[in-house]
Amino acid sequence: MSNHNNNFLEEALDENTPTERLREISRKGNKAIRNAIARNPNTPPDILVEYFYEFPAHVLHNPALELILLENPDFFNELVSNNPFVFNDELPLFFVEWASRHPKESIRESVASSTQTPRHLLAFLAADENDDVRQKVAENHKTPSHSLGQLAIDKNKNIRISVAENPCTSSECLGKLAEDEDSDIRRKVAANENTPITTLEILARDKSGMVRLAAVENSCLSSETLENIVKGLIALDINIIRQIKLPLVFFDWAVNHLDRKIRICVAENQHTPQNLLTKLVDDKVAAIRLTVAKNPNISKSALKILTEDENDAIAFVAALQLRQKLEDYYFDDEENPF
Repeated sequence: MSNHNNNFLEEALDENTPTERLREISRKGNKAIRNAIARNPNTPPDILVEYFYEFPAHVLHNPALELILLENPDFFNELVSNNPFVFNDELPLFFVEWASRHPKESIRESVASSTQTPRHLLAFLAADENDDVRQKVAENHKTPSHSLGQLAIDKNKNIRISVAENPCTSSECLGKLAEDEDSDIRRKVAANENTPITTLEILARDKSGMVRLAAVENSCLSSETLENIVKGLIALDINIIRQIKLPLVFFDWAVNHLDRKIRICVAENQHTPQNLLTKLVDDKVAAIRLTVAKNPNISKSALKILTEDENDAIAFVAALQLRQKLEDYYFDDEENPF
C-alpha cells in the first residue's frame, strides 16, 4: 500500500476524522479504506447506504447506527433498497428480525428464502399471512422440521408441493403428503429421495400414471417392485420396451435380462441410451448384435467394434452404418468446420 493510501487508511480509522473529510477520501480509497469508512461513526449516512452493498455487516455494526435511526427511522429501508440481496449474507440478528416483520412482502420473502435466516425466524415466517412468503419458507432447506409439518397441511397447493420437494422434509411428513388428494403433490413425494421405501411402494401403485412414473425413477425404489412393473408392461405388450422412451432403470433392467426376446427389444429401441447399447455389442446372440448395429442411436465407437464382429453379416452392416454416420458428420453444415 502506498504512503498516500496509508495516510487515507489512518484517517478512515480515526473516529475524530471530520465527516466531510471521510466523504472526500471515500471517493479515493481502496477496499481496505472503504471498509474502515463503513465502520467509522463519523461517516455520513448516505455513504453508509452506498457502502451497504459491499460491507453490510460493518455498516450495521457502525457505532453511530442508533443515532442515525433516531434521526431517520427509514434508514434501514434505504439500506435494503441499495442491496436487496443482502439477506443472503450473515447479518446481525436485530436487522433480520426487523426484516422478518417488515410490511413489504418482498422483504419478508427475501428473509424467508435465505439459508442464513435463523430457524426461529423461519418458524415465525411459516405462519405469515402471505402465500409467497410461506412458500419461500417451505422451499428453505434450513426450515425446522415442525414448521415443514405445519406447511404440509397448508391450504395452498404450491406450498404443499414445495414441502414435498424439500430434501429436508422428514419421512413422517412425506408419508402424510403421500396421501394428499392432489396427484401433483403425490408425484413430488414420489420423487423425493427421503420418502420411505414403504411409501414409495404404495406410490408405485398410485392411480395416477405420473405418480407411478416418479416412484419408478426414484433410486430408492426396490428392484423387486421395479421388476414387477416392467413385467406388467411386457405382459400387456412387449412392444412397449421396443418403441417407447422408458425410464433409464427399465432400459438397464432389460439390457441385462436373461431373456433374449427382451434384450432384442431394447436393442431395437431407438431411445435406448448409447452406453447401454454398447453393452449389447458383446452379446452372445448374433441377432441382438445385428439389431444393435442397425439402431440409429448406436455410437460410432460401438459400430467400429462391430465392424470386427466374427459374424460377417454383422460386420458388413456395421461398416455400412459407420460409413453413413461419418458421411453425415462431414457433410453436416452445422458440424463440418469447413
